[in-house]
Amino acid sequence: MNDMLNLETLEAKTLQFLQSTQSPLVSLRNLLRHLNASDAHASLSENALGEFLDAHELFCVTRPSDGAPDFIEPAVYLATRVPSDLEMKAHMALELNAMMKALEQAHKEASSAGDVERSQQIAALLDRAQRIRDGLASK
Repeated sequence: MNDMLNLETLEAKTLQFLQSTQSPLVSLRNLLRHLNASDAHASLSENALGEFLDAHELFCVTRPSDGAPDFIEPAVYLATRVPSDLEMKAHMALELNAMMKALEQAHKEASSAGDVERSQQIAALLDRAQRIRDGLASK
């Protein structure tokens, strides 16, 4: 019976949180952080939360495609609050900005270390990311 109460509490807290956010898309990690703040879900893992959300008809989870960089995180939204194209682009822009910051830092480190080949590879990735960002902004 305790597990059922926990699932009901998990559902209620997840619904409340996703309904209260400005953006309909919320990173799975941010939702987990919110849920872990309560005693009832302090030990909830990201995998367990993902399984719960995947099996629940009220929630939709978007996951990066195979081969996507590790820092692109899964996101969740309410099935009744589907993100608009503009909101999806804004979410993609946030992910892209995070990637570009990481690449910029890696580029600085490669340049400082005198690793010309790595620096050039990272510069090419930054150029590609910028083109993608420009494409998002123009649509």
